[in-house]
Amino acid sequence: MSRIRLLMACTALSLMLMHAITSRAADAGCQPTTDAMKKYAAVPSHLYITMIAQYNGDKPKSSEMISVGGVSYIEVGGKWIRSKFTPEDMMNEKKDPNAKVKNTCRYLRGEAVAVYSVHTETEDFRVDNQIWISKSGGLPLKQETDMDVGGAMGKSHKSMRYEYNNVHPPNL
Repeated sequence: MSRIRLLMACTALSLMLMHAITSRAADAGCQPTTDAMKKYAAVPSHLYITMIAQYNGDKPKSSEMISVGGVSYIEVGGKWIRSKFTPEDMMNEKKDPNAKVKNTCRYLRGEAVAVYSVHTETEDFRVDNQIWISKSGGLPLKQETDMDVGGAMGKSHKSMRYEYNNVHPPNL
């Protein structure tokens, strides 16, 4: 069960960091990523996640998260569990106003989608994200996250693919 809790925590942390990163951004280039994450929190979604981390021997681990009807479910190792965090919770997470966060966002490329990079640094960690946002729908479609928290946790890489059609809660 500890593996499930760890993955749930990492997934929640990634989404909270993405929102915290973009919502604090003084950089005007971050506004589209902020808008996309707020929109994501308000619609049913199915998120496919692959994470590679030093603390896990750099072995890929896959999971999924479904958010629908104000409830989020996380699948790890073939088992679905109801999460105590919803995307709405993560978007409404209170931020420390004294935290020193430096964000840099820039538009990278895109036609049907826009691709942005978001770089965040604090005294404790560095995070680099690339986010693909649908130009027509304004929702995130894909996210690649590289995080370095140092120490035993070290570096990790996470790939996430968002889907919004035909989203239903899993059979628990």
